[in-house]
Amino acid sequence: MNHSRELLSIAIGILGNEKNEVLLGKRMKGSLKGFWEFPGGKIEPNESPEEALFREFKEELGIAIGSSDQMESIEYQYEDYDVLLMPFKIEDYIGYPVGLEGQEILWFAIHRLDEIDILPADRTLVEKLTEELQST
Repeated sequence: MNHSRELLSIAIGILGNEKNEVLLGKRMKGSLKGFWEFPGGKIEPNESPEEALFREFKEELGIAIGSSDQMESIEYQYEDYDVLLMPFKIEDYIGYPVGLEGQEILWFAIHRLDEIDILPADRTLVEKLTEELQST
């Protein structure tokens, strides 16, 4: 990755249910408005990726994460900046997810994620989830 450009470190969470669905939110602003994405957000200075994930899920969705399992990081280059995604599989949580910032949220079947407009940086993660589902 070309790190002379802005690099955004982002913690994201994969929140699944018993129907092999994952929770996605729809972006409401910016150049990527209208794309679906895994919930999460920027990692603040002096914050660990897991702390950022817990904070973002509380602020965006109103849920408290019990435990999570960090997955392999993903690097992606957009036209104007680079991102380092730090995904976590959420093992358990307390509460019911609600779009507290006005964002639309929906549960999507993992095997149908390739049919929606998901953020380009999240597509690698979709491929991993699909592979995992097919191997079970």
